[in-house]
Amino acid sequence: MPEETDGQEPEVEEPRTYDEAHVKKLNREAAGYRVERNELKKQVEGLTAEVKGFKDQSKSEVERITEEKAKLERDLADKDREMVEAAIKTEVMMEAAKLNIVDPGMAYLALDLSEIDAEDSASVSKALAKLVKDKPYLLKSEPPTPGAGGPPLQGKKSPSDMWVDVLKQGLKK
Repeated sequence: MPEETDGQEPEVEEPRTYDEAHVKKLNREAAGYRVERNELKKQVEGLTAEVKGFKDQSKSEVERITEEKAKLERDLADKDREMVEAAIKTEVMMEAAKLNIVDPGMAYLALDLSEIDAEDSASVSKALAKLVKDKPYLLKSEPPTPGAGGPPLQGKKSPSDMWVDVLKQGLKK
């Protein structure tokens, strides 16, 4: 930016102009630098990968085996946990069906799994009993008998049986 001096008008710089040949030369030079930079970047990436390979090769066999062992132990622990969870879920589903729970899957989700010991199958029964006590609507109930408001009495005919008798008598007439 031109400077202003005391009382003098600032000098105005004339815009510089370059001939076309000079601009083309600069563009070619810049393109050459970009190509060279990209080639150097590829070389750096290749050398970095090579150095990493050398580092991996320089690890002792013991280090590699130790790392592999640790990974396998983690995988084994994950599989063991998955198997225990599957066994608990199966046990819960079977016990929920025995207790006439409407939706055993929902019962499993509603259970506090920390109350269940994988080694003790009685803990599943206790946990489900506690759940049913807290949420009695999970139990299946007998459907009410139409027109009677409840289940049929022992020795009495159900309404569907009564209708069958009425229709049979109507056909005999």
